[in-house]
Amino acid sequence: MLFSISSFAWESDPFSTRVALMKQSKSEVRKNLYLLNDQTNKMLEQAINQANQHLNCKNDVTKDTPDLFEYIDKTLGGDLTGELEKWVESENEKISGITRPGLNGFDIYNGRPWDPQANINIAGHIIGPDKIGHFFSFGFSLFKEYTDNKSIEKTLLYNDSWEETLGKWGLLVSNIKSYGDLATNYKGLQFHLNLLKGSNPHIKCNLSSGKYYLSNPMNWADYVDDSMDEGINCNLYRSYEAPMTESKEFKYAKVRNDIRDRGDLVKSNLQKIYRESYNLPENKDLNLNNYCPVESKKCEKLLSMNCAKYLISPECFISSYSNKNYNCVAPQAGIRIEKHDYKDYQYPSPRISSGNLKSTAVEK
Repeated sequence: MLFSISSFAWESDPFSTRVALMKQSKSEVRKNLYLLNDQTNKMLEQAINQANQHLNCKNDVTKDTPDLFEYIDKTLGGDLTGELEKWVESENEKISGITRPGLNGFDIYNGRPWDPQANINIAGHIIGPDKIGHFFSFGFSLFKEYTDNKSIEKTLLYNDSWEETLGKWGLLVSNIKSYGDLATNYKGLQFHLNLLKGSNPHIKCNLSSGKYYLSNPMNWADYVDDSMDEGINCNLYRSYEAPMTESKEFKYAKVRNDIRDRGDLVKSNLQKIYRESYNLPENKDLNLNNYCPVESKKCEKLLSMNCAKYLISPECFISSYSNKNYNCVAPQAGIRIEKHDYKDYQYPSPRISSGNLKSTAVEK
């Protein structure tokens, strides 16, 4: 089957609407997050209920890759554009309720050869709706790869290959290697590890009834961070295979200008955005750069991440003089809670009008 590349918003624009997103009120950011949380958990319950019609969780939960995960991938993921991503990306805010500033005819790629997505602010992090799709679909694929080979480094080399010249996506499709995609896929792997295992899994099995149920509703604030933001975890426009090492970091510094020149259109458009938006008197307190990473100080935290050498852009490595973590240890089941202000989230959220979403959870 052939697809027109312009039919799918495979890339996002982390620059053009950045000021407006950073200036969204705390109440608006909270509302958007809780709407996304509610819809995610509603769809998780739909997947659980579909699985319960065909599975006995007492048997399914013992499998390395439970069949339940296929139902979740079908309900929230998708091969090209994830189902939850479609909901987020809808131009009709009456459908999702999520507010985001539009691109208004100008974007970092000049609209060619695809129409990029306008980004959203999720719990204070600026990410493209495409990351929602990556989180579930590619996260599930990484989980299966990790389950098969038992090596996180082999799994993340496989992840990197998707964005490289001979991969299925990234450079082959759009001439863009997205480190934001790579990091999001890894977050999705962690999510799948957390689904049924750890001290507080998202889903549990009722051994009496043989039915799955949603035990710990998902909160996106527990997973999102700046590694998913392509304005910080910068794209590259030519091949540069993982992992990053201290010696490769030194070599990258020598060829950096050549690599940057491959993205000359983005570079010139970002200069334009800087002049017309970032550098205005009323926006100078945001301290945005006229190059990527536009918030270079945030690279420091990203470089302390586990497996950063597979997930974080060389531009962050070069832009920071802080200590860098070149280690990559196997991730464990159990949600790693980031510090955030949204721990009071409950599903369904009583704090917002969320289209009268109703829980369909199986009784425990």
